[in-house]
Amino acid sequence: MPQAKIDGFLIKDNNTQDASGRELPLVSLLRAKSGEGDVLLIDHIKSALERCVELYRFIENLGETIIYKPLGNPQERFELFKDLAKAIIIHDLGKISLDFQRRLYGRELPTELITLLNKSEGIKARHEVLSVLWSAGLLGNSERDAKIRTAVLLHHYNEFFSDDKEFSHIVELYPDDVEKYLDFLVSKKRELKKFLEDYLRAIERGLDENFIKEAVAELRPDFLGIKALKEKVETWDDDLSESVQLYNPKEIDVDFLVFLGTLRRCDYSSSGDFPIESALDISKVFGDVEERIRRKIAERLKDWKISPGKLWQEELLSKKDSDYLVVVAPTGSGKTELGVLWAKRRGKLLYTLPLRVALNDLYRRLSEEYFDRESVGLLHSTAFMEYVEGSGSDIEVEKKVNSAGLLAMPVMLSTPDQVFLTGLNYYGSDKVVSVYPESCIVVDEVQAYTPEMAAVFLKTLQLIKRAGGKVLVITATLPPHVEHFLKKEGFEIVDVLEEAEKNGLNVKNLHLKRHLIKLVGSNLFRYTDSGVEFVGVEDVLSTIDKFREHDFRSLMVVLNNVKKAIEAYKSLSEQVEEWEVYLLHSRLPEKRKEKIINEVKSKLDKGKWVILIATQVVEASVDLDFDAMITEISPIDSQVQRWGRVYRNRRTDYNGDSPNIVVFSGIDRGTRAVYGGNIGLKVLQKTIEVIGSLEGRLLGYENERNAINEVYNDRILENYKAQIEMLLTKLDYFTLEKKSEAQRVFRQMGGMYFVVPYLMTDYGYSETVKKFGELLKNSNNFRLSWSDVTKKLSQELGREIGRWELRKILQEFSVNVPIWFILRDGNLQHALRNTFKGYPVVLTWDKEIAKKLWEYGVDDVVGKDLDEGSIL
Repeated sequence: MPQAKIDGFLIKDNNTQDASGRELPLVSLLRAKSGEGDVLLIDHIKSALERCVELYRFIENLGETIIYKPLGNPQERFELFKDLAKAIIIHDLGKISLDFQRRLYGRELPTELITLLNKSEGIKARHEVLSVLWSAGLLGNSERDAKIRTAVLLHHYNEFFSDDKEFSHIVELYPDDVEKYLDFLVSKKRELKKFLEDYLRAIERGLDENFIKEAVAELRPDFLGIKALKEKVETWDDDLSESVQLYNPKEIDVDFLVFLGTLRRCDYSSSGDFPIESALDISKVFGDVEERIRRKIAERLKDWKISPGKLWQEELLSKKDSDYLVVVAPTGSGKTELGVLWAKRRGKLLYTLPLRVALNDLYRRLSEEYFDRESVGLLHSTAFMEYVEGSGSDIEVEKKVNSAGLLAMPVMLSTPDQVFLTGLNYYGSDKVVSVYPESCIVVDEVQAYTPEMAAVFLKTLQLIKRAGGKVLVITATLPPHVEHFLKKEGFEIVDVLEEAEKNGLNVKNLHLKRHLIKLVGSNLFRYTDSGVEFVGVEDVLSTIDKFREHDFRSLMVVLNNVKKAIEAYKSLSEQVEEWEVYLLHSRLPEKRKEKIINEVKSKLDKGKWVILIATQVVEASVDLDFDAMITEISPIDSQVQRWGRVYRNRRTDYNGDSPNIVVFSGIDRGTRAVYGGNIGLKVLQKTIEVIGSLEGRLLGYENERNAINEVYNDRILENYKAQIEMLLTKLDYFTLEKKSEAQRVFRQMGGMYFVVPYLMTDYGYSETVKKFGELLKNSNNFRLSWSDVTKKLSQELGREIGRWELRKILQEFSVNVPIWFILRDGNLQHALRNTFKGYPVVLTWDKEIAKKLWEYGVDDVVGKDLDEGSIL
């Protein structure tokens, strides 16, 4: 056991003497945090430095794959990590104050600390501000020192993130605290100098790493400097800021963001007791991934009696292997495998997908088929639910969630809002930026990005490239306006069709003719003062009968908003025979959505007669294969994504003479609300025109790709390009303090999740869910701590219940409601004031309402079209 930990053990019960009766040194008394484990300041610092060494080894192992010069060049890397070690050593010294130590001990302080710290009582300034004062006696005033000092100041969120980073400004905000703490440092210089000597000696002896030893050697305590600073503060000297220089860049400095983010990753991973990198050698994680992919593809093709031969992905990458690459390939062709193979020799893989449900599927697939489960991390707002499934322990789930939050796994799967918001410069973005140099990023489903999302993505791409991150964009439908900007950023655009023709690539779905389209020039719905009417029901029933005649057993009906999907579901589920009808949209309870997707997949596998009525949620990365489709009109790239769910995994061309996709081209009020007026309306009109020209022809990938290019052409293309250019210009002057604000900008999200206890009691899948629901029906229980809740439920159920298990249940039995409606609804506003662990709980939605919620979703309960209402 290290001496510091032995000493920490010996001071229990306020004993400030070791076993032989000697007074313990201050280094064995001062704490960094409360609780169990490495609570001493010295233990926390050594633990953070150990993470620093782990990261150094990880980057060394990446070798020439690192193209970011400050980390790729061995000498520059050494100097960067030496500065990082200094920042780690200094960053928590400000915790040496009476009030802070009193909070950590939680009881009467050891006498030695009271004696030492009595002059620091009553200081309100945060500890990182006080650490800057320590730096005046440990660092010089070079630019490197200024960056170290500023990283120390910003390692937690405070006002200096957005304010001027000048020492004089610190003094302006905390004049009494600065004077008092400097007075404490000067008056206790003998004791504190001895503490620093012991502190630095313990670090040097405990960590045998050259960059740490050099850092310690260069940190020589200078209390004369601190005394001189104290005098300047007291007289408000003109060169106050020059005496303690901070780094205050006028624009985004990637090098500083990498440095700050790395400091914070070392600090947080140490505090959370998890590795900063869960695998130090990426090559062992990827290993023979080509063989694993080949075996899996062969297994899938076995029933088709087809030999996979050489992987088309390998052949393509042997000729097109750029660090900045766009590959356009058909749906279902194996783009995910392309992303994995591209990443193999480029570093940590960050794979992004817009939809959480698709990302969860990919997480299970990659962790079961291509990688060890411990190597794959999942990062989105409800990722913890997947970790709960794979582990029972609260501690293990907590570590996985924290590790994923710091992108610590070698294969990370994430929604785009977790990776592509750094261009908005919110506080905390530095942690993500610091991962870019060691990473290769795969961007899937970029066609799902709105112009606003595309602009944020493109802005962040510039930052990623400056930090040496590599990027692969893979998509079945690349909008020409997005292609234009990617080319400007230096990306090589590769169309698999062209490469296949030149090099004979054998790409699944590339040459198959899968779709025969029929365009119907009428509306399916009519909007009236009383709501939405399904006026096209007879047309739909007639189409279903024709599909039935051609032995189409599975049918998807895709509608443009939730309210229309609900009305169609109510009508069709009562009128069609032999078919099992399902409804899927974004405002159903989370558990209901999961249940529907699993049931539909099972029915499809068994060849049952099934109809799925859905909204746009099916457009991206949902691996469902239907015989036929009825859809409302939408922009051409959206249409092609929808069509990709029809005849998706078939061996041969569609050989029927009857359409397997019917598009209703009427543009009603609901469709305009979703896709916008002006340019959005022009896109819809041009899409109708182009689809009309394709009617009656058997379509494959090339036809559909050309259709997208035909729609996004001329004035429409120029309009989108101008819109994104304008947004990019605005982003040059745009910054946000909070990540949640940045996520709202990116997602354009306007929703909150509400928990409904009656959903839990009436539709819960276990006794645990039902008991938890009963507990939440009583608002008095909202005040209980997690510990009290888990203890109460554990006693009632006769087994141990974990906090993360309960959080998973809360998410499963919640529903999403748009912000605009919450602001108008008294029940929901009341729920916002009655929260359980941050989750608003709707107690006024009773058994009957829960039944409607489970079957139809929120729109039916409130009787409004919630997609349309926000613009009225």
